[in-house]
Amino acid sequence: MLGRYFYFESNGSSANTINFYTEIQIVDTDGVNRASGRGLARYSSIHPNSKDPSVVTDGDTNTNNFFANVEGRGYIVIDLGDVYDISYIKIWRYYGDGRTFKGVYIRVSIDDVNYTTVFSSDVDGTYSETSEGKQIDILNMEHD
Repeated sequence: MLGRYFYFESNGSSANTINFYTEIQIVDTDGVNRASGRGLARYSSIHPNSKDPSVVTDGDTNTNNFFANVEGRGYIVIDLGDVYDISYIKIWRYYGDGRTFKGVYIRVSIDDVNYTTVFSSDVDGTYSETSEGKQIDILNMEHD
């Protein structure tokens, strides 16, 4: 699937109402993590105890190295700077207690206007966060 903009949304977890992001990798068909070092293009809010937004793409998957949105529904967006053919997205959220995040949506766009949903916890189900992260394979998904 072709993508440049990657939108991640959630609405708290089974533990509290804060949205945590530890690490996100966006890997193209050549096996290159195009998100590495990109930081966040924008986000809805920031929790007072959050680390800098750049930790989301710094390569560190330690559960205590997180960016956190303020309580409730929140989002972050990563802009890769160019359009790439993406194979998969791998995401680590706070996993220290195996919590599940609610209202999770991951969307991909080439123009930051028209987005395709590649993961929805309403459709795909929730999952317990672990140190292994969650991989979403999108190579063969069609772009609207």
